[in-house]
Amino acid sequence: MNRRDYLIIYVIGLVLFGLMASFQDSPGYMDADYYFMGGLRLADGQGFTEEILWNYLDDPSGIPHPSHAYWMPAASILSAVGMLLLRSRTFVAAQVPFVLLAALLPPLTARLAASFTNQRKLAILSSLFALFPVFYLVYFSTSDVFGISMLCGALFFIIVGLDWRQTKTQLGYAFLCGLLIGVLHLSRTEGLLWFAMAVLMIYWKEKDQAHDQRIIWRVIQASLSCGFGYLLIMAPWMLRNLNQFATLLAPGGFRAIWIISYDEIYTYPASLLTFSRWRQAGLDQMLQARLWALGQNLQTALAVQGEILLAPFIMIALWRQRQDLRVRIGGIAWVTIFFVMTIIFPYQGARGGFLHASATLQPLFWALAPIGLQHTINWIGVKRSWQLSHANHFFMTGSLGILILLTFLVNYQRFMRADDNPAAWNERYVRYQEIEHQLIDWEAAPEEVVMVNNPPGYYIANRRPTISIPNGDLKTVIELAKRYHVSYFLLEIDQIEGLSELFTKPSDQANLDYLGTVADARIYRFMIP
Repeated sequence: MNRRDYLIIYVIGLVLFGLMASFQDSPGYMDADYYFMGGLRLADGQGFTEEILWNYLDDPSGIPHPSHAYWMPAASILSAVGMLLLRSRTFVAAQVPFVLLAALLPPLTARLAASFTNQRKLAILSSLFALFPVFYLVYFSTSDVFGISMLCGALFFIIVGLDWRQTKTQLGYAFLCGLLIGVLHLSRTEGLLWFAMAVLMIYWKEKDQAHDQRIIWRVIQASLSCGFGYLLIMAPWMLRNLNQFATLLAPGGFRAIWIISYDEIYTYPASLLTFSRWRQAGLDQMLQARLWALGQNLQTALAVQGEILLAPFIMIALWRQRQDLRVRIGGIAWVTIFFVMTIIFPYQGARGGFLHASATLQPLFWALAPIGLQHTINWIGVKRSWQLSHANHFFMTGSLGILILLTFLVNYQRFMRADDNPAAWNERYVRYQEIEHQLIDWEAAPEEVVMVNNPPGYYIANRRPTISIPNGDLKTVIELAKRYHVSYFLLEIDQIEGLSELFTKPSDQANLDYLGTVADARIYRFMIP
């Protein structure tokens, strides 16, 4: 492939992902809401702070609160860059850098694919798989880390495939890998896993290229160079965490290990989440949770990563290319991520953690899929006496057509509009604005705090301080409202289970006045002396 090919692919990506962005008036879901909210605060000069509490894992003292105590800040930083460069605080401005970066994925995937076979048609097919990624498409143009993770993954595997034999070259490539791993960790907490993958990769490279006592020293040198690149990105963030939380890494994730249902992420007080309580849940509970996560994560692997159609061809290519260092590293990384997100964090993993964490490997899968597809066509073609060139063209074109159709069908439901109703993607954002208008009519002061299911979503829609509904009963809600001086309580249909009667049978309660229903949400006012 030549530069013209890569440029054309990049422009097509810009158009396609930009078109997707035009349907997104809001981030669309809580993770992306949070990252966009963080970007707004940064762009407004508020630093890494937030006027929301979406969980209580770090026992927050109140609002404002140090931000990113659970999620990492890269997507918020990228959102802020877009808003500052375009001098706008709109979501459109925040989307721009995400679209620009996501458009790099198809040409980088083609570059990675070309390094495996040097066949132009297979490299182009890989880039088209990245352009029409079925379930992933919608995430490339919103304020989330999918594009960042995939971009780092593509660059990482491209660098691993280069010639590292010269010492200076080796140290330089190791440093670049460290920078990429730093960005990955700044995007997702499991990004640190990739440092271990890099050290393993360096060792294998040295083992293949040298056979003397200097191997260990060269591995140490390259690993230190990689570590320097990593710390260049991560050290400022670690120092910030040390200053804010007295820990190098954000504290929110540690207690989340001991949850025994997904809703317990919202437990208050978080001190209830302990190892002894987790152990008392019993072996049956632990086993059921992990079997459930196993099923969910396998579905994600086949349907999302494998895009349904490509899964068998990816597995065939992984086996055929198993001697390639990049495939070995990718395979170990995937198994490790799958294990962590199934056994250690089953609830978080099954509810999106595995989908996010494994995105780094997606460019490798796209690069390998055409190899497996070509091998399958040739194998069947020889047995059936097909004309292989025609068979390859027919089945490869047909496979791409199916993926384009699947991409359209999967994403159409997220954006279709009915009459004057908002598209499904933007529905909650519009609903929160409607609720806010009613609160203003009820003379709610701008500084009054709302308790809601999606605090970052409500904040970006209305710039009102918000906190999350805790996992528990009404007593827990009242206790939380007292501590954080909450004025209004907003219940939606997907409320925490322990509060279901307040939604299905709304009425005045002790310390709660029912004000009415707005946009299918029950609105209460706290009456706490």
